[in-house]
Order: sequence, then structure tokens, then C-alpha cells
Amino acid sequence: MIDGHIKPPWLIWPATVFMLMISACGDSSSGGGTTTSDEPPPTDNVDANAPTATITFPPSLSLTDGDSVIVHGTANDAEGSEITIVRVNGIDVSSNDNFATWQVTVPLTSGQNTLTVETGDMALNSNTNAATAVINRQSILLNPVDVAIDSDNNRALVIDNALRTLMVVDLTAGPQQGTVTTITDPNNTFFNSLQGIVLDDSNNRALVVDSNADAVIAVDLNPGPGFGNETVISNPVTPNNINSFVNPLGIALDSANNRAFVIDRGLDAVIEVDLTPGPTLGAREIISSPLIPNGSNAFVDPLSIALDFANSRLLVTDIALDAVMTVNLAPGINFGARSILSDSTTPNSNNPFSIPANIEMDFLNNRALVMDRGLNSLIAVDLDSSNPSYGSRTIISNNGTPNGDNLFANPRGFDLDDNANRALVADFTRRSVVAVDLNPGPDAGARTIFSKDVKTPNTDNAFFAPNGAVLDAANNRALVVDSDLRAVIAVNLTPGPNFGARSIISSLTVPNSFNSLLTPTGIVLDSNNNRALVIDVSLQAVIAVDLNPGPNLGNRSVVSNATVPDGGNAFIAPFSMVLDSANNRALVVDLNLAAVVAVDLNAGPNFGRRTIASGPTTPNNNNAFMNPVGITLDSANNRALVTDYGLDAVIAVDLTPAGPGFGARTIISDAAVPNTDNAFRVPWKITMDTNNNRALVTDTALNAIIAVNLSPGPEFGVRSILSDNNTPNTNNAVLGNDILMDSGNNRALLLNAAYRSLLAVDLRDGQRIIISR
Repeated sequence: MIDGHIKPPWLIWPATVFMLMISACGDSSSGGGTTTSDEPPPTDNVDANAPTATITFPPSLSLTDGDSVIVHGTANDAEGSEITIVRVNGIDVSSNDNFATWQVTVPLTSGQNTLTVETGDMALNSNTNAATAVINRQSILLNPVDVAIDSDNNRALVIDNALRTLMVVDLTAGPQQGTVTTITDPNNTFFNSLQGIVLDDSNNRALVVDSNADAVIAVDLNPGPGFGNETVISNPVTPNNINSFVNPLGIALDSANNRAFVIDRGLDAVIEVDLTPGPTLGAREIISSPLIPNGSNAFVDPLSIALDFANSRLLVTDIALDAVMTVNLAPGINFGARSILSDSTTPNSNNPFSIPANIEMDFLNNRALVMDRGLNSLIAVDLDSSNPSYGSRTIISNNGTPNGDNLFANPRGFDLDDNANRALVADFTRRSVVAVDLNPGPDAGARTIFSKDVKTPNTDNAFFAPNGAVLDAANNRALVVDSDLRAVIAVNLTPGPNFGARSIISSLTVPNSFNSLLTPTGIVLDSNNNRALVIDVSLQAVIAVDLNPGPNLGNRSVVSNATVPDGGNAFIAPFSMVLDSANNRALVVDLNLAAVVAVDLNAGPNFGRRTIASGPTTPNNNNAFMNPVGITLDSANNRALVTDYGLDAVIAVDLTPAGPGFGARTIISDAAVPNTDNAFRVPWKITMDTNNNRALVTDTALNAIIAVNLSPGPEFGVRSILSDNNTPNTNNAVLGNDILMDSGNNRALLLNAAYRSLLAVDLRDGQRIIISR
């Protein structure tokens, strides 16, 4: 190749052929002289340009937790040569239209990946950099609940309840420290509600407690093809149903005796689980409960457990008693007996517990560490029985000790990293692993965010609770309302390095505090007036947000509430909204009114006035709403489409003006209409995919986007899965709430409150990719 182009033919023809061509072009006259001509030499239309290409999905800059991505694109040769090659990162694409459109699955490595398209044509032109996109592969913690330290492999094992997975957080010093990767498949058949984890390093596995599955599950940590595989150790049918779990939460390992101890909150008991390979593996025996061995110091609401091997006992936290209790493990008549080690009066009243939830042994310092969720505190309990302070409580770290940095939000399980003398705490609400310094000195108890919370494209103006969004195509951006930030946030959709960047349009302080939002849940764009209209469920109002550049950008004014323009048909729980521009009105779904409310947007005395377009008695009670939550406009058919999670249905509302059917409701799709396939469970938000004559509905129980066919005929109302936790893959699997169309880019935009993200969804295959987080 020369300068990235394939060698032209004359450079690779054999020398003999080249000499014959020279001879053929020589003297053709009989006298050996030369001839002349006034005609110009012939010229050929030489194609010297390689085909162009475009990546249509994923966008130019994105984030994923998956190990591969399906790349879609187009290719074109402006000079008409046949395209012969399109590759992405060296992998040939597939196409059934001569590369006009194509797709290919590309594997991803951890960290930043550049997708590079190569093209070539029949004229032997090539371009090794025809198009590029950048995608970052990183796993993200959503709701971490417990941690186990694997010191031998310099990593922390973290269970995530939202993702239903076991994750790894790298402990290695350096740039990889805090990086999160996924071990187990989020769509496995075992995990449901993960609660506790312990490392069984002698068998190179983790033991995980699942409270909904009522099970102890082993996760294989041996390198190789079985890494991450799950095996049920003990559940209601394994090895039998004797002493079945009811609500298991915490687990402690007794490797020396090949057993585990599980706290069962439903039984108020400690249950021993046999770990001996063979027929008794997983067998359960209740060793301590309100009647075993007696009723003294009975548990009321036990939550967590730790093994104090040196003293042949278990330590158990009880959040009803606000106590740490001991359970005797010494053989004899007192086996399983309970006693109070530390509570509000034992040994004194200093630093009493509030919700003592999780407990771990700190053997090096002869103490137990307790995470108190009520106090957001890590508390040390003295275990030296020779001291008068035995059982006393000391604050190690809380939101004032040693300072106010990196405050706990909802601390859950933790483990001790003895190599670094720190505790690593799973903070459920922070969605992070927090390191707590246990070294004596002024920094004792200091908290740092340890796990990497990956953002894209940067950390500025990160979402907290994104609820509603609208596309502002003219400005190549999405407008998102965030109920925690009480803000309208613009997300840049222009391809390039700032794709996905967020900026505040309107908030508590931007441009001022007047008419501040409280709980915004929906937003529409009123382009004609260069404003956004925001539904606020707490204010029971529609609020206008000025979008004109300048000093008024972001200003808020009340369009309609209980007193504006009057009290007629006042909102109770306005939840979603769509703009009906043709009639200069907004259509608002009110959950408590079980109605669609029309809001007049015409300037004048009726501006903001509300009328019931469709409700319990308007125009009649046929197919009355129960819990309407989402709405979209099907202008071509002069109707609105409403999702109702009480009816598990999509309902059409007739908008034919001045007709007898105005407001009438018709079931388009529910559990029986037109059939039972892919029935809704909690249909939430809805948008029109006009190009494909369908509606797209998010279902929060199914974690799915469901397409509803709107083509007249026998398929009308039929539901199909566009995207869910298995379709087309498990990448970025927890789906979202609000959905909007970006038809120009053949994608939907999906708000995912769990990921605190805006995602793009490919309308061809349902693939999800994070574009702003």
C-alpha cells in the first residue's frame, strides 16, 4: 500500500508485460518516423477516492458495561466503484445491500476503545480511517450492599442488589485502583435479592446469601471457563426442605469446621449450614432461636453475623434491641445460648446504637466494628473481657468524625482490608465503595470514595434522579428534568468530544430561585414560544421555563396550578404531558384524577385553564382509567395514547374536535387485546415511533421497552420486545422510565434512573448504550 492506498496495477504488473506495453506504443509508420495529431491525448475517468463511511450506532462518544458492541453504519462510493471491503477494528462487517448499510459485533476491552472503520473499492482505493467512534467499557455499581476482601488477589468482591451481580473492585495501587468489573451474569437464574457475602478462600469461591431465593449460593472464583459460575449450596429443596430459610440476610464462615452460619430474619434464628462435600452438603440446623436452646435474650430482629473464633462464639446485631449479642458455640448444654454484649445500658449508655446493622471482627485490635445505619456511623465495640470497658462503644467514623468529607449516605455491609488497615463499606445510596481509614492518628475514620464511579463525557452537572426528557432537535440537545436536583438540564447531542455533556438551564439558583421546581416529572418543548413546559407533581402545576438565550434563560413562570388562572379542575397528581401544538394546548395525565386534562396555551384570559379531555365520566365511564401515567400524541390518527399501570394497558383517547366521541377511550393493547403475548406488567412512559408505525412503551416491572404495533389489521395492538435485559444482550441491562424518539438518528433516548443516565437505544436491534452519565 502507498499512503494508505492499495498499489495501482502498474506497480505490480510483471516487467515483461510493462515492456510489451511500451513496444506497442512505439513507431507505427513504415518509414520509422513519427506522426503528429491535433487531437488531445485520451484521458480516463480515474477513481482515486476511497468509499466514505459513517457509524450510525453507537454515537461518537459513549459508555457501556458490556464486553462487546453491535456497530451499525453506512458506506458510499461517490464515484460509483463497487465497494469491496468494510471492516471495523479489522473485523469484516455483514451487509445485504452492498454495504449501503452494514453491521458487525466488535469485542471491547476494559477502558477506552476506539472503533475504526476501514473501506476499500474495486478501483483498489482504500481508507483505513473512514470513520471512528469512541466507547468506554466500565462496569458501574448501582446498589452495592456488601463487601468481602480477597487479599490474595488484591480485590474486593461486592454484591449489587440492583444489578443482581457479583462485582470486583480492584485494590491494586495505581490507575486501575477502584476499577469495577462484573463477575456474574445479571440474568442468571439464581440471584434475586442479594444480601450478604463471605469469601471461602480455601475453596476459591464466594458464598452469597439471597433473601428472595432463600438460598446460599457459591460463586466460583477459580480462573478459567468456570469463573463466575453459580451453584446452589442450600435452599428449600437443597439438600432437602428441613429447616428451610425464610429470610436469610447475613453469613459468617467457619472454615475450620466446614460450616457457615446464616442469620435468618424471618425465623429470628441462626442457622448452621453444612459445607462438607457429600450428601449432607447444604443441610441446615437451627442452633439459636427464640426456643433454642431456651427463651433467654431471644432475638427480635437480627440482621448481621460475625464469627469470633477465638472466643468460640458468634456476634449478632439486632436492630430491634439496638444491641450486639453473642451466641455460644462451645459444645454442651449452653450451645446456642445468647447474651447481651453491648446495648444502650451495657456496659454503659455512651454512644448507644440506633440501627446496628452490619458487623465484622477486627481481630488485630480485639474489637468488633458495627455499621449503624441510623447514625451513619462505624462504631467499635471493645471485646477485651479483662477490661471494664468490655462491650463499650466508640465512634470510629461518622458524618462529623473526623470531618464532614465524603459523608455516608446509606452504608450497608463492609469488610476489613487488613493489608491497608481500612474498612471498605458498600454505600447503597452513594452507589460506591467507601474506604474508612483505621490507622490511629488525626485521619482515623476519614472516608474516601474508593470505587470509580464512571461518568461520560465528564463529571459536570451529573444526574441524580432524571425523570423526564424531551428532544430539542433544532438545538441538537435533549432537555432532562431531574427531581433531586430540581433542575432542567440540557444534554449536548452534537457528535464530537462534548457529546453527552450536561449544562444547567434552570435550577434552584439558575437563573434565580423564583418559582423553583420541586418534583419535576415531565417536560415538553413549546418551540413556537421558545420555552419548555414542565410538569411538577409536588407543585401540582405546569411551569414554563424560558429557553431564549440571554439573561432570562431558565426563568420559570406558572402556566397552570390550583389558582392560575383559577381553581377549576385543579391538578392533584399531574405526572406526564404532551404538547398538542395544532390546538395550542398541553395534554396532562393526572394520576389521581384518573384523567387527561387539557391546558389552554392561547394567550389571553383563558391561558392555563384546565378542562377534562377524558376522565371518569368524560365523555362516559367506558374503559375508564385506573392509574394513567404516560401519554403521547398520535397526530395522524387524531388521538392520544395513554399508558395505565392499573389496567396494564395502552389506551387510545379520541381527540376529534367537536365530535361526540371526543375523549372516548379504547383499549389498544392489554393482557387480552389482541392476545396474551408479551403482556404488560407495569407500563410506564410511551412515545410514538412514527417511521415504524408503532408505539414504544417502557415497562418498569419487565425492565423492557415494548413495541406496540399500530398498523391497521390483525396485528394492530400486538406487543413485541424491542429491548430488555436479554434483548439483544445484557449490556447496560437495567432499563429506564421515560423514553423519547430521536428519529433523525434512528434511535430512541431512554432515561434510566438506576444508572442516573441518558441512554441511546438502537431502533434496529434494541441495543442500549449510555451517552450521558
